[in-house]
Amino acid sequence: MNPTVEANKSLAKIEQVTELYKDQSVIKIYANGFQCGLTLGDGSIVFRQDENSICLVHMSVPAMKSLANKLNEILDTYAKDLNVEIDGFEELIKKVKK
Repeated sequence: MNPTVEANKSLAKIEQVTELYKDQSVIKIYANGFQCGLTLGDGSIVFRQDENSICLVHMSVPAMKSLANKLNEILDTYAKDLNVEIDGFEELIKKVKK
């Protein structure tokens, strides 16, 4: 397996999304935090910039599950292709407290 080729495969998938940055009709936000919640039929994700809520996305539970699966898939592919470990905030905080 050639790491450069594998990394390029991951980056090619990302480039497909980056084309949306050029589309003026697409709303773009940057978030460095989030909060999630579920009811019996719906889920919500609140995206945050620092301590400020900036966007609320409301979706069905199956859509939220599909989103979680897709996020895990692309993060796993990224980590495998680039041979890196990706830590979330929870893991980073544990490492800092050691």
